[in-house]
Amino acid sequence: MRRWGIVVLCGGSRGLYPSLSPESPTVCPNCGSDHVVLLALSGGAPNGEQSQEEQLPASSQSPSTVHDDPPGESDDSTRADSTPSQALGSHDRHKWSLSPPPERCGLRSVDHRLRLFLDVEVFTDAQEEFQCCIKVPLVLAGHPGECLCLVVVSDHRLYVLKVTGEICGPPASWLQPTLAVPLQDLSCIELGLAGQSLRLEWAAGAGSCVLLPRDAKHCRAFLEELTDVLQSLPPVWRSSVSATEEEVTPEHRLWPLLERDSSSEPSRFFYLQVFLVEGPETCPVSLLLTLSSLYLLDEDLVGSEAEAPLPAASGEASEKALPSRPGPSVCVREQQPLSSLSSVLLYRTAPEDLRLVFYDEVSRLESFWALRVVCPEQLTPLLAWIREPWEQLFSIGLRTVTQEALDLDR
Repeated sequence: MRRWGIVVLCGGSRGLYPSLSPESPTVCPNCGSDHVVLLALSGGAPNGEQSQEEQLPASSQSPSTVHDDPPGESDDSTRADSTPSQALGSHDRHKWSLSPPPERCGLRSVDHRLRLFLDVEVFTDAQEEFQCCIKVPLVLAGHPGECLCLVVVSDHRLYVLKVTGEICGPPASWLQPTLAVPLQDLSCIELGLAGQSLRLEWAAGAGSCVLLPRDAKHCRAFLEELTDVLQSLPPVWRSSVSATEEEVTPEHRLWPLLERDSSSEPSRFFYLQVFLVEGPETCPVSLLLTLSSLYLLDEDLVGSEAEAPLPAASGEASEKALPSRPGPSVCVREQQPLSSLSSVLLYRTAPEDLRLVFYDEVSRLESFWALRVVCPEQLTPLLAWIREPWEQLFSIGLRTVTQEALDLDR
C-alpha cells in the first residue's frame, strides 16, 4: 500500500507524492531537478498496476528519444554527453527532443524540464499556460539571415526563443528569450508558397517574422494549433485576424520569372525551399521550376535592410508606428534551361539529397546542383514535375540514377 504526503514546491504550489524512505532519491532520475516525481516504494508493482513509466504520457517519459531533424535544422541532441553525470549516473538527462512528428499532437508535447523553464523564466503572467511549440528556423524583420529558434505559444503570448548554443543541459544555457508578442496584437498570418513558410505580423505591421519549417505538414500543423489558440481567447482579447495564403500576383516577387501566355496569366510552376550543398556546408535557397527553366533563388522573405527594434520580452508591443521596411525580395543565384538537364542522381543512403546534372552543348561543359530537401517525400513531386516537360521536349525518358552513397568531395 502506498503512502501519500503533501510537499510545498517552489512558488508555493502543492503536489502529492509517495512518502519516501531516507535512502530514496530526492531528485528526478531523468533531469536531476527537485520537482515532484512519483516513485514506487517497492521493487515490483502489484498485479494489475502499471509501472511509473507506463503511467506517464509520452512527453513525460525519458527524454532520451530523439526524432530525426530536418536538414539544416539539426540540433546536437543526438550527441552523447561526454561528461558522465555523477549525480544520476546517466547522460540521458542531457539529451533533448525538440523535433516532434508533424501531427498536431506532437506540437503540444514538451519535455518537463523545458516546461519548467518556460513557467519560471519565460512566461510573464502567473496564470499563463503553455499551448504548443515548434523548433524552426526563423527570419526576423530588420535582421539579416535566419536563425534556429523555439517558437512557443501560450494562452497569452507568442514567444520566440533563440537557440544560442548546443542543445544540451539546462534550457537557460542554450535558449535566449528574444521576442514576446501578445496574441491579440497579431495582425497578419500568411501561409507561404507551397505551405512551406508562415509569415506573422503584429502591431499593424510594425513587426514581422517568417517561420521556415520548409515542410508543409509541420507548417500547417503549427498554423492549425495557433489558429485554435486564437479562437479560444476571451472575446475581449480575440483578434479579428484570419490566416490567408500567399498568392502570386503581378506584384509578387516571382512574377517576372514566370512564363506568361497571351492572357497574361502565369503558367504552371513548382516551388520548393531547399538547401544547396557545397562540400560540408549547406546554404538555404529556393528552387523554382517553370516549363522551360530552372532557377536557384536567394530570397529575403521579410526585408532585412533596416534593423528595427524588437518588442520587449515582457510581451508589450509598441504602439508607435515604425517606418515602412522593404518587403520580400528575390535574387537569381543560378539559372539553367530545362533543355540542359541531362540526368538526376539520387542516393540510397542519403534519401534527402539529389543532384541535377546539366550539360551545355555549346561549351561542352558539365555542371550540377547538389540539393537537399527537408524530407525524402518531397523528392517525388519534384521529380514528377521535372520529368513531364523534359520528356515532352526530348520524347525519351529522363535518366535517373540511384547511387549507394553521397560523395561530398565530388
